[in-house]
Order: sequence, then structure tokens, then C-alpha cells
Amino acid sequence: MSPLGDASLKCPDFYDIITFKGASETGYWLELLHRTNYIDEQLYKSLSAMCTSLRVMLIASCRTAKENAK
Repeated sequence: MSPLGDASLKCPDFYDIITFKGASETGYWLELLHRTNYIDEQLYKSLSAMCTSLRVMLIASCRTAKENAK
């Protein structure tokens, strides 16, 4: 048995949620930094695109992990 007990069975979902929320929050902060002119348009677009790509990869990874767990 896992040292975490039955809770370890839910960890992948928990980590997926935390990771996705973190990426979403990063997108929010990037937008806020851009709106307040702390970062310029070019940097905002570049970082925002990377953040969006990360979210897309996280969603795909979560879906694959859930399908493989069946």
C-alpha cells in the first residue's frame, strides 16, 4: 500500500488541476502586467502564446493519462 493511502489514487487529478490553475493564473498575471504597461506588447504576446501552449499540452496530457488509466 502507498504511504499516502487511498489519497494517492487521486493525486494525478489533483496535480493536473493545480498545474492547470497555475498556468491559467500565469495568463491572468501576464495580461495584468501588459495592461499596466509593465511589459510591452511584443513580450506579452510571446509569453502569452507560451502560456497558452502550455495549457494545451496540459489538457492533452490529462486526457491521455485518464484514457490510459481506464
